[in-house]
Amino acid sequence: MSDIQKPTVLNLLAVLALITGVFSSIRGGLMIFGGISQIIGDVGGVFEIIIGVASLGVGVIAFISGIKVLWDRAGGIAIIKMYAIGLIGYNVLWVVYTVAAGGKVSWLSVVSELVIGAATIALIMTNEEVSKYSESLG
Repeated sequence: MSDIQKPTVLNLLAVLALITGVFSSIRGGLMIFGGISQIIGDVGGVFEIIIGVASLGVGVIAFISGIKVLWDRAGGIAIIKMYAIGLIGYNVLWVVYTVAAGGKVSWLSVVSELVIGAATIALIMTNEEVSKYSESLG
């Protein structure tokens, strides 16, 4: 445990990661279920399963990163950056898939998740309190 107090912004990012993790995991599970239903009905579904697995992966990483940061575990800040990058990558993949499949993109969801990912990365990389705290953890 470090002598430096954990920055409030880090606690807020961890809670946001937990919320995003639960949301992405549920969304991924529903997409996997929908993809399996489509495969059973012989109407495709393979790409929906792939996108669902990606969403589930981002959700699990987000949830783990939030817990690690809240519990002051080493490596939590690095994994929270990984989750933010994964969230941005997932949304780009989602937009490409949706447009290619001829579907409608929920731009509010996509833009909000892109902002969450970009803001998380920016705050972790530019906030001096976060960098000092990260160095004190080792």
